[in-house]
Amino acid sequence: MADQQTPEWKPVDYLPLIGTMIDTSLKENEGLYQTLLEAKPKPHVLDDHTVERILKVYGEQREDHWVFEEQVEQWKKIELPPATLMELERLEKQLIKGKEVLDGILSLAHELKKGTIDTILAKDDLELAFEVLEGKRVLPIDLPFDGNRPPKRPPGQPPVALSSDQLHLASQIDGKIKKLLKGDTERVEILKEMHDYMPAFKLLLDTSSQEEIDEISRQFFGFFHFSEILEDLAHGIESGEIEVPDDMTRGGAGF
Repeated sequence: MADQQTPEWKPVDYLPLIGTMIDTSLKENEGLYQTLLEAKPKPHVLDDHTVERILKVYGEQREDHWVFEEQVEQWKKIELPPATLMELERLEKQLIKGKEVLDGILSLAHELKKGTIDTILAKDDLELAFEVLEGKRVLPIDLPFDGNRPPKRPPGQPPVALSSDQLHLASQIDGKIKKLLKGDTERVEILKEMHDYMPAFKLLLDTSSQEEIDEISRQFFGFFHFSEILEDLAHGIESGEIEVPDDMTRGGAGF
């Protein structure tokens, strides 16, 4: 019971009924746990009301779980036939498993709560795009980016380990780019605003392997987006579509 009041313990005649309740509850809860596991990659199929209901109902069930455990302990204190004692031992194992399943349900529900459809609708499109492109969220929607996507990690390949320096530099570039994108800043203005970040960007390129750059691009979409801008700029200069002022050809470009 949620208020921890002392319940009225039942005589052993209630064993078949309570045993059925324990078994049925475990079976149903295992089914819910499996359903939540299947929803884990796509939490947007759930809404806040559903998840809150799960947290309330199964949270209360978890709080009351001790009552069944104590009832079994009460029965074990009296002399009982061997068959009855065996049934009590079986129910003890069921209760242990039931507590683990309830804990799993509540843990999954708390995790799924962060990605319900209500949570998604509360975010702006750009924020959602960042989360999807960085692999933090899977959504059945189109993203407000028409360019390339960060390179996908090969199946079965674990994330490439990045150094603290790489993470620090990449996060600085990433944060600045995201701030500029949220302000609908044009590419030309982005290049101007990112002038002071060019040394950090060049250092990352010079000191990182291609595998590490790919991993940085997967984890930091802002870094990847800035790379795309610079690559487009380089292609435009090479093709002649973009004219470079004389002062930049004399070393003022910086990249």
